Amino acid sequence: MIRLVVNGKDIEMNEGTSVNDLIESYNLDTKFIAVGYNGDVIKKEDYQSTLLQDSDFVELVKPVGGG
Repeated sequence: MIRLVVNGKDIEMNEGTSVNDLIESYNLDTKFIAVGYNGDVIKKEDYQSTLLQDSDFVELVKPVGGG
């Protein structure tokens, strides 16, 4: 198990979990989300290949409409 911070909350995930797996665990659609990973924004095409590590910081950001 690894420990990481997602949107300010400490969570545990299995080793080998990808960013894509994390997004799916929150039932979010990858088409409508941006991911901050340890201070950088990562590209959607890198979600599956980016494996989470112990002590990572992740921000899952959904767009908000308004006018």
